[in-house]
Amino acid sequence: MRFIDISFNKKVFLLLLFPLLGFLGFSINGIVSSVATNNEMEKLHQYTKLLSVYSEVVHELQKERGMTAGFLSSKGEKFSSELPRQRSKTIDKIEKKSNYWRNNQFDNKQIQQLNNTINQRLTKLEVMLIRYPFLYLMRLPSIQKLMNYC
Repeated sequence: MRFIDISFNKKVFLLLLFPLLGFLGFSINGIVSSVATNNEMEKLHQYTKLLSVYSEVVHELQKERGMTAGFLSSKGEKFSSELPRQRSKTIDKIEKKSNYWRNNQFDNKQIQQLNNTINQRLTKLEVMLIRYPFLYLMRLPSIQKLMNYC
C-alpha cells in the first residue's frame, strides 16, 4: 500500500495523529510532574508543622530551665509558684508533639532517628523530675548539698 492509495480522511488522521500523541505525552508528563510537586509540598508542609511543634517544646523547656536556674540560685525564694505552672505548659507542648507525631507518618529515617533521640532525652528529663521532685518544693535537706554543686 502506497501513501497515494490511502483515502484523504486517513491522510488527515495520520497527519494529526503524531502532533496529538506528542501533545498527549507532554500533558501526561506535566500532570505527573504536578502530582510529584504536590506530594513534595505536602511533605514540606508536614515537616514545617513538625518544626513548629518542636520549636514550641524547646521554647517551653528553655523557659522552664531559666525559671529553675532562678529558683535554685535564690534557694527557692523566686519562681516557686511559677515553676509548676511552667512545668504544666511544658508537658502540654510535649504531649502536643507526641500527638502530632502519632497522627502523621514520617518516612524519613533521619527524622525518625532524631525523634527517637529527642524522646530518649525527654524521658531522662521526666525520670529526673520524678526522682527529684523536691527541686520544686525545696522540702528535703539534701537540696542544700545539691545546690552547693550548682
